[in-house]
Amino acid sequence: MRGTCIMCPPQKVKGEDKTFVFSFFNDIAQVPQIKEQAVILSQNIHHVLTSITKQVNKWKKYMHRCKFDNDLYVKKSVADLLSHLAYNDKMQLYSNIIQEVDHLPLMNMVLCVQLNMETAVQTFREKAKECIQVLGKQLIISVMEDLHKLEAKLQVCFEILKEKENSISISMYEAIY
Repeated sequence: MRGTCIMCPPQKVKGEDKTFVFSFFNDIAQVPQIKEQAVILSQNIHHVLTSITKQVNKWKKYMHRCKFDNDLYVKKSVADLLSHLAYNDKMQLYSNIIQEVDHLPLMNMVLCVQLNMETAVQTFREKAKECIQVLGKQLIISVMEDLHKLEAKLQVCFEILKEKENSISISMYEAIY
């Protein structure tokens, strides 16, 4: 067959009315060594796939931290943040993800399969940076709002002090005259 494996078309056999499909499966399937090799091959494939799954599962811890629907996730996170320190903690988390991912190997040899993790590392790094940028923008907005509120409170206090100063000045003026 010279390396080809094609289905043989049905053949007309002399002396028979029906066509017959020639196949070596029945002959080969009966040989114990072939059966044994098929089982070993199946076990080896299972072992390789299990090992690859273990490698992929190592990346699952980053999946929940760095959601790919950034806008929805970050807006939800920002709504939950109570203080400016919480913003810092979240940004620190994403910075740590970048550092952890940068220290992971880009190529993993799992038995006979070479896993190229460069694309995954690059994707996680980019997504974590996006999260940091969005959180930074939200932090700036939050700080600006707090500063405006503080400015308004200071303005009110300044006006109260000004009124008290005027009333003290008037009462002192009346006391003198």
